[in-house]
Amino acid sequence: MEPDFDRIIDKSGTYALKKYKYRKSECLPMWVADMDFACPPEVLEAVRQRAEHPILGYTVAKELDEIIAERMAEFYGWQIDPDWIVYTAGVVSGLNCSCRAAENRSRAAVNTPIYPPFLSVPPFQGMNLEKSRLTLNASRWEIDFDNLRQTLSGGDSLFIFCNPHNPSGRCFKRSELERIAQICLETGTLICSDEIHCDLLLGESGHTPIASIGREIEQNSITLMSPSKTFNIAGMMTGFAVIPNRKIRQRFAYAKENLSSHPNVFGIKAAEVAYQHGESWRKALLEYLTQNRNLVTERLSKYGIVPAEPEATYLYWLDCTKTGLENPHAHFERYGVGLSDGKDFDAPGWVRLNFASPRSILNLALERIEKALNNQSL
Repeated sequence: MEPDFDRIIDKSGTYALKKYKYRKSECLPMWVADMDFACPPEVLEAVRQRAEHPILGYTVAKELDEIIAERMAEFYGWQIDPDWIVYTAGVVSGLNCSCRAAENRSRAAVNTPIYPPFLSVPPFQGMNLEKSRLTLNASRWEIDFDNLRQTLSGGDSLFIFCNPHNPSGRCFKRSELERIAQICLETGTLICSDEIHCDLLLGESGHTPIASIGREIEQNSITLMSPSKTFNIAGMMTGFAVIPNRKIRQRFAYAKENLSSHPNVFGIKAAEVAYQHGESWRKALLEYLTQNRNLVTERLSKYGIVPAEPEATYLYWLDCTKTGLENPHAHFERYGVGLSDGKDFDAPGWVRLNFASPRSILNLALERIEKALNNQSL
């Protein structure tokens, strides 16, 4: 049976964060990065079956180790040892553990604009935060490599990279990854690469894990992944790190034991089944998301707020700095659309639109956004 992504699912009574924020208004929630689609049916059935067992205790994920290793080889040509995997309760937990694993490094560098925890986690872990801003060139977000090298010079840095990038949706090419790797190796920088959106590729985009491009960078990297975004199981709190270097892995694992819980029993089962049986669902999802992305582009390009199409993810990064709106986020809320505020990503005047919704809901949201852009006040 084909997935029905047009189905509108009532989240009332589920305490879903995305909906709960706007529970007292008619605002359409298009902000936090989870989808409004039902999980793959195989995942839901597996969780139901597991819930029938009367014991829900601590669980190891040894079968999932092998599934992940096979997936890395099949999807990305990256041969990993299952022993390189360390599980976390999600990518944000992995960011915290990566900062702790970056022993004797006092600084963490990020590309801005960026997912808010990239900005908050390093200072929380006692590291100085340094920013290297992405540049927009011919409708494509690009890394300023000269600035990145300057930012990382000094030899005591952790570079927290995001690919595919949140919020811009950029999927960096292998040639760009090779330059990043070269800079990190030459400056003695450890890299933590958040690749949680790697399976959400739109159109003809492709993904390469930065750790897979060479032995040296592989041994100098922490790669964070999770099935949560792809299969809409973020509430299962299941992520993992691939860390080939034994010493770095040991430091990360030690930090994990003190900072992060283990994935829960349902999360492990959901991840196993999603990776083993969710591929046809994922392919159908990507077709639907690509059409949704194209719809956003078509509807909003005429307003000058679409600087670049996302190549991956289900997030659209919109530039409202030239609209004359003092607070675009609040303005769109008044017109009934709840977006993510760009100031949280170190980009005031921008907003992030989550377009992973049934097309009827997305069309309604776009109608309200258009009305908000055509009318500066209610």
